[in-house]
Amino acid sequence: MHEAMARYQSRYGLKPVGPHRRMADELFESASVECEACQGRGLHDAGASADYEICPTCSGFGWFFARSHEEIQQLRQRILDAFPDAAADPVPSFPAAPLALNLTSGQIVDLASEQSDDTEDSGDEHHEPQESEPAEEDPWSKTSVTDIIATLDRGLIEDLDADPFGHIFKPSGELSIGSVLLALAPGIEDPFYSETPAEVFSRVAGVSPKAVVWCSVSDSMVSGSWGLVEFRLGSRGYLYYQPDWGVGDDESLPILAAWEPAEDRELRRQCLLHVYAREWSERGLPPAMGQWATGQADFLQAAILRVLEEHPKAWQLVFDRLGDCPELREPPSSTIDDVVQRSGEHAERVREVIETAAAHGSQFAMRLAGTTSDSEESRIVVALLLHCIAKDPFLRDQREGNNE
Repeated sequence: MHEAMARYQSRYGLKPVGPHRRMADELFESASVECEACQGRGLHDAGASADYEICPTCSGFGWFFARSHEEIQQLRQRILDAFPDAAADPVPSFPAAPLALNLTSGQIVDLASEQSDDTEDSGDEHHEPQESEPAEEDPWSKTSVTDIIATLDRGLIEDLDADPFGHIFKPSGELSIGSVLLALAPGIEDPFYSETPAEVFSRVAGVSPKAVVWCSVSDSMVSGSWGLVEFRLGSRGYLYYQPDWGVGDDESLPILAAWEPAEDRELRRQCLLHVYAREWSERGLPPAMGQWATGQADFLQAAILRVLEEHPKAWQLVFDRLGDCPELREPPSSTIDDVVQRSGEHAERVREVIETAAAHGSQFAMRLAGTTSDSEESRIVVALLLHCIAKDPFLRDQREGNNE
């Protein structure tokens, strides 16, 4: 992530995160073209894929400006006129440098360069050894798991809209992992300076949250990833949202729902489907947006079909995404096999539906909008969508291990 942030900072001369990003992303949206040599990655495999090398064509950036230097500078100046504090220094040799985010300046820095500068500044001066300052006390050192559970559950009420599923809960107001931790350590100044709320929560509560659905955009200049995450604590299971880092509410991790008992698999499934249908548009879950998405296959299939049945116009979003998938035009046997497995339909019917989707597009979307979610055509098209969006070139391997 820091390499991607350094790439952005060096490319645009702007801080990689901050309120200026929305304006910058809009202005620079059509100002770049992908490096064909590395397909936008900035790196090449080397040594039989056991190592990598920086792309010599684009110097590791992955993209080229499609406008003149003067036009790019004019766009950058428009951003700085609106956000004077957005300027940032480039990071030389960012693809190979040890990087870190300076929380004070909001910029990525080269740690090796900073250490070198510190050494040069010291010269031959003699400095008396200074006594080390005592380590700051952990504000949650006396917090128990029972305290966390009680604080979480005080912010939840029974979700009557989820009836008749049973013990499913929703927040009664603003509730997040961040707010729970702050409630348990009141008056602490800048409590998340060295650890994020997620890191603190995992450490104090002793939990290892797992991604339920994880979305990503592989050509984002920052993290470009977000999703639904679950953990179990006490007798309940909890679901929270992790936004794209640096966009909007990126730190608090809002709690979306809970279910009890946590080990009831069917109740968990019904809770997740209920939340997905409620939150898909606001949280950018398929079919709302995202180049890629991974998760438990049968759950995602059921969740998307439910969304499409409740919101028939969303079928157009499905076909918008399928339009970028080469599998739609010439599906290889591996694609057919995967869609057969996901949809439960036979290969001949799968191939026939894919050919119809490729030939008729929006007309087919309108036709599907009038069908039920359990129609074979609906299942096949959604299975094809899941096949296409699961092929994330960057995050897929990392996230598959988190899915049941």
